[in-house]
Formats: sequence, C-alpha cells, structure tokens
Amino acid sequence: MGVKFAKNGLTLLSSAYVLPNEVVSNQELLEALGQLCGPLAKRKAKSIAKRLGVESRHLVRDLTSAKSQPSPNSIVLGVDVLNQALVQAGLDINELEYLLSHTCTPHTQVPPNAAWLADELHFQGPYLELRQACTGFANALQIASTFCTTDEAPVAIVGTETGSVYFEIAKAFLTTEQLVNYVQMGDGAGAVILGPAKEGRAS
Repeated sequence: MGVKFAKNGLTLLSSAYVLPNEVVSNQELLEALGQLCGPLAKRKAKSIAKRLGVESRHLVRDLTSAKSQPSPNSIVLGVDVLNQALVQAGLDINELEYLLSHTCTPHTQVPPNAAWLADELHFQGPYLELRQACTGFANALQIASTFCTTDEAPVAIVGTETGSVYFEIAKAFLTTEQLVNYVQMGDGAGAVILGPAKEGRAS
C-alpha cells in the first residue's frame, strides 16, 4: 500500500535501506582507534561518544588499518537498495521516469553515482545526482515532486554514503571535529520510489 503525502504532492510506492557488514559497537570502534592512535585518542573519543549517545553503526571500512577502501562500495549498496525498492513496488527499472541520487561521498567524481547505477541496472532513462549530505533527500524530493506533477510515471531516489573511508585513523589526521565524525557517523544506503499523488486513499 502506498503512503500519500500532502495534496498535490507524492505517493510513496516503496522504501528500502541497506546497512553494510556487521554492526560495529562503540567498544570495537574505540579499540581500533586505540590500537592505531594510542590511549589518549581513545579516551577523548570515548568521552565524545558518551555525550553523543550513538552506540553502534555499520561501516564499509577496515578498522585494522589507517586507510581503507569501501567494501562494499556505494554502487553495490545503491544497486542492492534500489532493487529492493523496485521489488516492493512491483516495478521494472525501466518503468521509472527518472533516477535521482544524492551523496557527499561519491564512488567517483565523474561519472556520478547515478550514472554508475544506471549502467549497472541497464536503466535507459534520464538521471540526476545531487552532491549533498543532510539536505540531499529533501532537495531530491522537491525535484521528484515537480517531475510527478507533469508525468504519471514513478521516480526513484537513492541515497548512499560511505564516509567512513574518508577518516584516516592516524594521529596526524585527528582533530576534535574528526573524532566526532568517527564516533557519530555510519555508512549505508536508502531508496524510495515515488509516484504522483492520487485522489482519495493511496494504494
């Protein structure tokens, strides 16, 4: 069953999310920091984590080395989450009118994640990517709303973040701001498929 948004807005046809790998606890995260950066960094991060209240997260990075490549990468996450959303909506990828993506941790600067996703899924329609973090989904929603007022076809929005690999677990990299990022943020992907709002109850 779809969920109807405000009048003249959108209908949510499906939603999905993907969290990579096993859950990482604060203890595991802090142990890794202590091993690579020493006890002082570990104590400081522990104090920050206690104030933030975040107790676990999922990561695409290897915590045993200072630098890491994402595994899985953002394209694998994006393909997985979009396929789940398509199955829930009962749609084929090429029934979409438009594919929108947003991220501030792209797989490559050029081409954008949207192009990688379109290629992997053999999507033949147009796509667009926003390079934004917290506001990315909100802005993509506004764009989707405009598309859906002029066309009856559904639109997909896919968001992926793999920012943990941008954190170098090394003393020279550490600042208070980076330690906040380290203990607060996680990786993952989410997707929604939207259609035009219908009169009465959405279904």
